[in-house]
Amino acid sequence: MLNVIDELKMKEKQMPMIEAGEAKTPVREKQLAVRVTPSEFDAFKDKAKMEGKSPSQVLLEFVLNYINQPTNLGVEARVRSLEEKMQEIQQQMGKLVA
Repeated sequence: MLNVIDELKMKEKQMPMIEAGEAKTPVREKQLAVRVTPSEFDAFKDKAKMEGKSPSQVLLEFVLNYINQPTNLGVEARVRSLEEKMQEIQQQMGKLVA
């Protein structure tokens, strides 16, 4: 079973590509709309500019970083699995002692 990152990489390979300097990047067709106050928008735009980035670049970085973060669901499943294994070991140890 593929995880989200692997699926994204496979889809990206099938996307049309455009030249961006020396590298090719996928054509990004979808847009996200986020509602913010005028003061939030201005502060965001100003901070992005101070970092030498466009607001779109900052948001794209956020989206890509968010996608690449492991989910808590995976961690929770691993913890449950380890807890189950610990219980099995404790039961086996109890049988050895008795």
